[in-house]
Amino acid sequence: MPDNETRCGHAACQCTVSSGEQYCSDSCREAAGTDRVEGPFCECGHAACASNRAGGEGGG
Repeated sequence: MPDNETRCGHAACQCTVSSGEQYCSDSCREAAGTDRVEGPFCECGHAACASNRAGGEGGG
């Protein structure tokens, strides 16, 4: 991961975000801001998370 990127703030998300950003999508921002448990998968729709969901691998 390049120095100017970091992981998305949503625990289940595998995406990276640019420096200064906290979440990769509104979906992750909303999920991280609630108390609901979504399971081990992120539903942001980005390639990194979609491939994990399709492959059955859990995040977090």
